[in-house]
Amino acid sequence: MKTAISIPDDIIREVDHLAKINKWSRSEIFTTAIREYIELNKRNLLQKSLQDSSNKLLDCIDKAFSENNINEDVDITQLGKKYFAKTVLKEKY
Repeated sequence: MKTAISIPDDIIREVDHLAKINKWSRSEIFTTAIREYIELNKRNLLQKSLQDSSNKLLDCIDKAFSENNINEDVDITQLGKKYFAKTVLKEKY
């Protein structure tokens, strides 16, 4: 598809220089640059989405612990060991 866009002269000069060095057309350079820009934005959006999800999960965990008045001095390792001993070690393989 052909399209018309306005691009500053200094950028066109750089594009023309790159095109000459790499033996590419202007279209190939712009297409490559736009594809890379789109992929970068997709990754950034995914990263933001994952961060938002992580923050929501942490908020839920914080809320659950605060609502249940969990004593901060409880040794999580000991609780894990007790659970492991009660459930996993008693399973028959």
